[in-house]
Amino acid sequence: MISFVILLLICVKCGVSLSPAEVPAANPVNVKFTVDFTAEGGANSWKNDVAKFLYPENEAFVLGTPKYNEKVSTMSSSVVDKLNSLQEYENTLKNVSDKLNSLQEYENSLKNVSDKLNSLQEYENTLKNVSDKLNSLQEYENSLKNVSDKLNSLQEYENTLKNTLVNSLKEYENTLKNVSDKLNSLQEYENTLKNTLVNSLKEYENTLKNTLVNSLQEYENTLKPVFDKLNSLQEHENTLKNLLNQCKYLVGKSQIPLCRLNPVQIFSEAEHAYPTSCKEILKSGKNKSDVYIIKSKTSTKPFAVLCDMETKGGGWTHIQKRFDGSQDFYLPWRDYKFGFGDLMGEFWIGLENIHHMTAFETSELLVELTDTDKNNYYAQYTSFSIGNEKDGYVLDNIGQYSGNAGDSLLQYHLNSKFSTLDVDLDGNDKKCAQLSEGAWWYKATDDCHWSNLNGKFMTLELPDAYLDHGLNWDSKSRANFAGSRMKIRPVGE
Repeated sequence: MISFVILLLICVKCGVSLSPAEVPAANPVNVKFTVDFTAEGGANSWKNDVAKFLYPENEAFVLGTPKYNEKVSTMSSSVVDKLNSLQEYENTLKNVSDKLNSLQEYENSLKNVSDKLNSLQEYENTLKNVSDKLNSLQEYENSLKNVSDKLNSLQEYENTLKNTLVNSLKEYENTLKNVSDKLNSLQEYENTLKNTLVNSLKEYENTLKNTLVNSLQEYENTLKPVFDKLNSLQEHENTLKNLLNQCKYLVGKSQIPLCRLNPVQIFSEAEHAYPTSCKEILKSGKNKSDVYIIKSKTSTKPFAVLCDMETKGGGWTHIQKRFDGSQDFYLPWRDYKFGFGDLMGEFWIGLENIHHMTAFETSELLVELTDTDKNNYYAQYTSFSIGNEKDGYVLDNIGQYSGNAGDSLLQYHLNSKFSTLDVDLDGNDKKCAQLSEGAWWYKATDDCHWSNLNGKFMTLELPDAYLDHGLNWDSKSRANFAGSRMKIRPVGE
């Protein structure tokens, strides 16, 4: 049996012809054809196999005939030609493979060259950095050189300055030495002058002392009688001051009726015929506004009062007067009970006296107000009276109002008890007397009062936060007044 490479048979049968130009570029390929002749079947057996392969449709094709031989010869020539062509193609492929190998080696070489170029680039960058650093070092070296030059200049300046200072110090030292010598001379002169002056002053002191002693002795002998008289007058003055202070205190407390600073018109003390009010005094023919002594019908002792004999027919008794803030009105209960102040200045007559003057006879009330622009207002009530201390000096009666100040007493304070900083009778948790810094017939409501004539004396316009303070009368928009006067007068006399 004969075995052929299938590729060879296909080429012979189909007449394939490949030229070197048709060979694709590829890796080298070794082409090897092998013809295996096997003696199985005899010497012509392979020929029959070829014939069967080539002409399977003609099984009766007879070997050894001229046609057969011609066909075989033709095919053999063609096979040989094809084999030669294949050999050439193999050689061509081998050359191509060699060239490809060469190209591969060249590519590897190029890669190595590229790597070296990259290395060279890195080296070049490194050299550039080194160059930059060298430039920086050069600049730094230049800077150091400049610094060195400046240091040299400074060194030269230092040497010059040192020499100058040394010379100056030497000159200064010489000058100081001269000054020291002069100071020593001055010290000697000072000592000499001091001794001279001390001796002269001692002599003058002794002379002056003797002169003064003699003069003082004469002056003392002359003034001694004068000093004796002054001491006597001083003692009398102190005595009078003590008496005066006691008198003023007792007048304020209604203890002594005749003690007062200013002259008063007094009814005969022997007869004990004191008038009961300023109105009674007016009726007796005394029409001058002044301080008088009265004794109300229920009072046990007479007391001094200030009478107004001119306003609205006269006969008014002042119970309160304020005009300059000289008297403090933020005082405790005892002061308001007995009264305080100066009848010729600011004062409060005392709740006890007001009670005795109003409790048992009908009296009318006149309130006079003066604002900071010197405008005057008044509020007049047909009746007015207060209770006793046991009742808290309650405002138990206020009559009909008239005037131009507006009513800030009747509609709000009627039946209110009197409160001071230490006695709180207003029934209000706020403690209105302390809140308003005064003393009045305060009410048990949030705003405490509509009038507060015994409040703190302030002539400036009050801000909203201090509307409860000050001398005010609410019907005049809580104006802070510069003065107030409260007066009473019996109605029935």
